[in-house]
Amino acid sequence: MFKRVLIVFAMAGVTVSCAAQPEKFLGPNGRTAYTLPCTSWAECYRTAATLCEKGYDIIGQHSDTQGFSSRGFGGHVYSTQTLAVECR
Repeated sequence: MFKRVLIVFAMAGVTVSCAAQPEKFLGPNGRTAYTLPCTSWAECYRTAATLCEKGYDIIGQHSDTQGFSSRGFGGHVYSTQTLAVECR
């Protein structure tokens, strides 16, 4: 039973992380800005360049590492990054 619950939670986490989309907001200088949830910094920078064709300024960034143990069946560690950019 525990293994089934663990698999469901793992799949839910993958679904949530894949579904994360850039969030648009008004930046500190009055320009369009985005919060970009990513699985790597390279992915964040590529997404920022795509969204901000004239370039961007980084206005915030955060990195987090999380993981779980599956009671002797191994575990999983993953890292997430969040980049906030304001388009030029």
